[in-house]
Amino acid sequence: MVDRLADDLVHGKGFSAAAKNICQAHTTKFMVDQLKYTSLVNSRRTSSGIFRSANLAKTPERFGSFDDSTKYGGAVPSEHYLRDVWRLYFSKLPVLEVDGVSWTLEEYQHRLMQRWDGEVLGGDASFKFAKIIRLGARAGEERSRPVYGLFTVFNEYEQVVWQRPMKTGALSELVEELKLFFMRFVRNGFKVPTLWNTDDCCDDRQLLQRVFREFEEATWISLYLEDEVDAGVQLELLP
Repeated sequence: MVDRLADDLVHGKGFSAAAKNICQAHTTKFMVDQLKYTSLVNSRRTSSGIFRSANLAKTPERFGSFDDSTKYGGAVPSEHYLRDVWRLYFSKLPVLEVDGVSWTLEEYQHRLMQRWDGEVLGGDASFKFAKIIRLGARAGEERSRPVYGLFTVFNEYEQVVWQRPMKTGALSELVEELKLFFMRFVRNGFKVPTLWNTDDCCDDRQLLQRVFREFEEATWISLYLEDEVDAGVQLELLP
């Protein structure tokens, strides 16, 4: 059930749609089994010779209803139950132990995501998909927007290295997050990126230069040298 739920969530169906899909699958299986039972009974009643059972009742036992606990015993998990199962499976149950510390699936996937690196990075802010993300609301109320954009960083293999939602749509709110992003390269012993592609707008270049300077002031680690210093630029910015 967890695997099916995960597949539904990956395709953006949500818990409500997942519950409906599971209900449909269970109902379909019940109907198929019921048809098989009816077909078998009719076949035995109309057969002759050694294939006919002398003990077959004139009125066969009913197949029973979907939720009959003494027969089919069907049950369909609710949306709330699926939420609880996913929360328990994803955020509560340990799936891995490292150096005596237990990791949940959520913690493991978070750390696994931090292992992606790259020498050529590209950052892009997207505001199109964020427009259709809305929070639930009561009838007659306007559904609010939780985020106004998504900033995604790709490496040279088109792998998603980093992604963060933007609450205001301004890249300046990601300054601290970007510092932590570059700290990942340092702490994991990755090679520092040598090239960063940005949009020629929205002051992306100036923002990154600010991040590099503040990062160096806080850690004494230089990611970028100003163009006029010399040719030893460590991370080049290309609009």
